[in-house]
Amino acid sequence: MELFKDLSKSLPEPESYYRGLDLAVRPRCHNLIGFLRRDRRNLLQKHLANRSHHRHVLLFVQETGGSIMVDGLEIPLKPGQAYWVKPFQFHHYVNLEEEAIRWLFLTFELDDSASEQIDPSHQAITLDDQALHYWKLVLDCLTAQDTRKQVEALPLVDALLMHWTQQQAVETANAFYRSKTSWVAKVEAYLLRSVHEDFGMETIASLMHCSERHLRGRFEKETGVRLSDYRSNYQLHQALLLMRDTGRSLGQIAEACGFNSQPVFNRFIERQTGMKPSELRRSQQE
Repeated sequence: MELFKDLSKSLPEPESYYRGLDLAVRPRCHNLIGFLRRDRRNLLQKHLANRSHHRHVLLFVQETGGSIMVDGLEIPLKPGQAYWVKPFQFHHYVNLEEEAIRWLFLTFELDDSASEQIDPSHQAITLDDQALHYWKLVLDCLTAQDTRKQVEALPLVDALLMHWTQQQAVETANAFYRSKTSWVAKVEAYLLRSVHEDFGMETIASLMHCSERHLRGRFEKETGVRLSDYRSNYQLHQALLLMRDTGRSLGQIAEACGFNSQPVFNRFIERQTGMKPSELRRSQQE
């Protein structure tokens, strides 16, 4: 009871008593079946009906990795990962690492509106703690002797599917970011280091194991910005930031921005802003 007291203290007053939380599309599963596959023979059933059907299939690899082939595409699965097969997707299993396995399956149907709008991608998901908790609650219900307890699995699967779509969106975005920017991120890190450690593009190219020409061309192609412009933009913004510090001289700011010569710094600022460093500094402080 004390727990409820603590939770109720943090419950805010609603802004409206007529409009609350809602989702345009919510998964609502029915005709739910759960089962376990313990060996390769039971998993690799030959009947066509087990490979392509009108039901959704959610599988969780508990032990022994392998791959699922979906519409001709191979998706590797490791222990702790799950995959969602949509209706009428032809699928079968290959490259099992051992004879003994432990793969959990949930098959179900969804309301038509949710089934049409929810679109799981060809992507395995590594289950987080919340998803694993939902799986455990579902299994607790399905293994209960009382049918009244078993039907409690239905809203839990709904919650699992909602969590799945959210986690999938995050992982898809992260995968896209990693695939598109991992090389660029390394170059950017070296560029920022070059400002403070006084090395040039040739050194960055060497660190990236490519020619300077390739480095410049690929960076501009992937970012739309030339390497020299990116470095200059960083130096300019560093200067603007440091100019707000009244305790630093312009010479100290020039050095902090990677310029060994005050005249070179002055020309750089005038070329970038059309203002002398002293004028730019006054504008920043004002």
